[in-house]
Amino acid sequence: MLNKKIGIIGAGRVGCALTIGLKEKGYKISGVCTRNSSVVDFLKNTLGFDFRTDFQDVVKESDMIFITVPDACIEEISLRIAAEVEHSHICCKTFIHCSGAASSDVLKPLRLIGAYTASMHPLQTFADLEDGWKGLNNIYFGFEGSIEAQQIAENIADCFNSKLLVMDKGQKPLYHAAACFVSNYVAALSFLAGGLLHEIGFDSGDAHKVFLPLLEKSVQNIGGLGSVKALTGPISRGDIAVVESHLAAMKKLDAKYEKVYRVLGKITVEIARSKGTISEETANRLNSVMEC
Repeated sequence: MLNKKIGIIGAGRVGCALTIGLKEKGYKISGVCTRNSSVVDFLKNTLGFDFRTDFQDVVKESDMIFITVPDACIEEISLRIAAEVEHSHICCKTFIHCSGAASSDVLKPLRLIGAYTASMHPLQTFADLEDGWKGLNNIYFGFEGSIEAQQIAENIADCFNSKLLVMDKGQKPLYHAAACFVSNYVAALSFLAGGLLHEIGFDSGDAHKVFLPLLEKSVQNIGGLGSVKALTGPISRGDIAVVESHLAAMKKLDAKYEKVYRVLGKITVEIARSKGTISEETANRLNSVMEC
């Protein structure tokens, strides 16, 4: 597999991560197509060699192509490849996009020509161009697509000591929603926590610093124990008075704080009940408090 030539269309944070990471793992990068000339210069300096940047050349000179453009542009790129590249340079090649939400159906124009198509989404966040590729190690990739593409995707995941989470294309929306809960909504909760700090006189902009040790330890506990056993706090202890004091204090604030607290509180009651740290009676009383 390492002798396969890989092309990248789109060089944002994910595209750059794949380009650098695959080169670090011994893969041959045949070309990178992007409109951003400064990113091209960055990648050439980082990789230490020149590469093709022309759209058609990248497809022609590659055995497999990653399409790492924004979700709304994937189908457009697929149609453009089908229209502008000779079909002999498309048939039996592998095209993989990296969207978490879209299925491989957006690559249908290429599949109809005889290409192997798939989606392979890294369950990771990429914050910078230089070291983002390191985030490809020891993670899961959400995958759906053809058997032929899956074999290639498995080899790529293996080189990063990562695994594929294989699913049907119809399951992609739920998969991506799950990822949003863990990543995007954690950021939203941090934002809300910052708002509460601001209400008591602290700088809300420092909330991420204040709560980071707690967040990191919580993540460690989840990793070691699982979500249910890692649960702590007043609901896990059945401390109804503390929960009531939280809600009473938030009554004076923007309604979003209390609303989110009540929704997550009910879920937390369910987890605590599964953990066995509260009785059915206490769970019912807590749920009643959340409804008030």
